Order: sequence, then structure tokens, then C-alpha cells
Amino acid sequence: SLESLQAFNNETVVRAIAGFPVPVIAGIGHDQDVPLAALAADFMVSTPTAAAHLLNRSWEDAAAEVHRLASVFIRMGEEIKRRRGALDLAREAMFDRISRAIQETSGRIDAAARTIRLTDPRRQLKLGYSITRGNGVILRSASLAAPGDELETEFADGAVRSRVEDRKKV
Repeated sequence: SLESLQAFNNETVVRAIAGFPVPVIAGIGHDQDVPLAALAADFMVSTPTAAAHLLNRSWEDAAAEVHRLASVFIRMGEEIKRRRGALDLAREAMFDRISRAIQETSGRIDAAARTIRLTDPRRQLKLGYSITRGNGVILRSASLAAPGDELETEFADGAVRSRVEDRKKV
């Protein structure tokens, strides 16, 4: 009744609602009843039941949003785990390739060092061979030396100079 709503038309109540720091929802009476307190409120609904539905709906909306965000975070976490696993596999494959490349290169270096050691002229000299030069050129045949030519013969421990007296075929 109109008399029941008079308490909501009180100036003190209206000023308290208007100055309240938190949003106020007014659900007083029915649609045809609009007391001053309802006009001063931040939200006005037709009945107390409608106010309860309005409040509950916001909690339901918030809960749905929290649930949606939780699902998004779960999917993001799963994607991060999947990508981390892929990165771990890629890293392991890269380290394996690098390790194999290092081993192959090391093997090639060892083989090259062995070849250099085995073909080093100094090694041959230590085995008793010598290198003979005539006019600064290595003589690979006796036919390249003529009687009277000055030669230099290199050994493992030094060199000697000599002069060709005669040449023989073997």
C-alpha cells in the first residue's frame, strides 16, 4: 500500500542512498510504485525478487567468465607444454647434429694430420732418404744432372754440397 511505501519517500533515507559510496539497487514495491529512494538508487528494479535476480545474474556472469578464463589458461598451459616439448626435441636434435659434425670434423682432422705426418718429407729423411737439388730444383732423375753440376743434398740432420763427376743408368 501507499502508506507502506512512505518510509522510502523519507528525505534522510533518500540522501543516505544518494551519498552511499557503493552502488545501491532498489527493489521496492511493484512497477506502479516508485518511491523517492528508488529514484535515488543506482539501479532500480520492480520488486525485491527482481533485485535478487539482478544480483545473482552478475555473480553467474562472473562465474561464467572465470570458468571461461580458466579454460583459456588451461589451453594456454597445454600449448606451452606442447611447444616446450617440441623445443626440447629440436634442441636435442641440434645438439646431436653438432656432436656428430664435431666428431666427423675431428676424424677428418686426425686423418689429415696422419696423412701430413706420413707424407712429410722430413719423415722420409729420417728413414734414410735424401732430397737432392740442382740449380734450386729438386732432381727426380739422374738424367737431370750433368757432369760438373753443383748439387745440394739434404738429409735429416743437415745438408752437403757436391759436384757431379759422372752419371750412370741403373
